[in-house]
Amino acid sequence: MKRIIGLTGGIATGKSTVTKILQKKGIKVIDADKIAHEMQKKGSPVLVGLTDLFGPDILTKEGQLNREHLGSIIFGDVLKKELLDAYMFPRIKDELIKLINEANESLIFIDVPLLFEAGFDNLVHQSVVIAADESIQIERLMKRNNISRVEALKRISSQMSIKQKVELADIVIENNGSYEELEFAINNMITNL
Repeated sequence: MKRIIGLTGGIATGKSTVTKILQKKGIKVIDADKIAHEMQKKGSPVLVGLTDLFGPDILTKEGQLNREHLGSIIFGDVLKKELLDAYMFPRIKDELIKLINEANESLIFIDVPLLFEAGFDNLVHQSVVIAADESIQIERLMKRNNISRVEALKRISSQMSIKQKVELADIVIENNGSYEELEFAINNMITNL
């Protein structure tokens, strides 16, 4: 029987790093963001639908999705974010289910930033939240995306709070320290799954 573990957390809490650690250990990880990016490729039906919803300004001159521009539209406008989510969530969920069914591994992690918000937690046996202090999230996000503190805070506050995610989680991994500490916590979690 397949054991499906949902991996989530807030923006800039370290989910990508955790995914890399899991993959390095040979554990199957299905990434919902990669699924979304694949679906939104130039000329795809999904990108055409997004353009219908948000207008041609979300495209680059080359006809590809301008993620930064779409982000600036939805981060700060609750209705537009809900519109995007309502359009993308069912498509991503269908693809996740397909990839889970096709996988041969008995342990599969699905990396879904909006695991609870999208209702994808009903696909998993257990949920893991990667948590970090907000000050660390802000610092990481400013550095990673080269954005202002105000913009970082806007993106963080547009998501479900880490506190809420922690309350919903089966397992919580704090990621405020070093890579080695995170790796130790991941090894400990895998041992206890």
